[in-house]
Amino acid sequence: MNSTKNLFVITGAPGSGKTPIVRELMALGFKGVDEPAREVLAQQRAIGGGGVYDRDRRLFCDLMLSRAIADFDRMGGAQTPVFFDRGIPDQIGYAELFGLDTSMAESAAAGHRYNDVVFALPSWPEIYVTDSERTMTFESAQAFGERVRNVYEDLGYTVVVVPRDTIGARARFIVETVEVRANGHGVDAAG
Repeated sequence: MNSTKNLFVITGAPGSGKTPIVRELMALGFKGVDEPAREVLAQQRAIGGGGVYDRDRRLFCDLMLSRAIADFDRMGGAQTPVFFDRGIPDQIGYAELFGLDTSMAESAAAGHRYNDVVFALPSWPEIYVTDSERTMTFESAQAFGERVRNVYEDLGYTVVVVPRDTIGARARFIVETVEVRANGHGVDAAG
């Protein structure tokens, strides 16, 4: 079995700053994995596919789950920290959000464990923006973020809340937490 001790999830409410933090961590030399939802949406829209939340929610969730599993498998055994913009357990939250059966996502989450430390970003009204893909109200995004955090807690992960701060400060907080809490010793950036 591949080691997953270096696979770290950054989760939380939509629009809470996950993607900029993952990009900052990548700029610092770490590996990062993009959020499955945005990748699936871009791909499906480019080909005129039906796997988008406003056309076929089940297909959208299936494609996101498949992408999340492939990303996990691709990064399994990493020797240095890898930061995921959402993980497989987030897919349970998406299935619930769309009123779909969660059993496939639950099974995948049970069979694919990341590092026990998961970073959660709280909702943050001052930075929340909508765009062509993010159409949730702030209140809905906040509720989704809380639900996803509960999913990780229910699965036995240790959820560490990342304080609201600059992107750089938040990335440093994550790196310092990985060094101190997750591995018990220092980590090196990939590269």
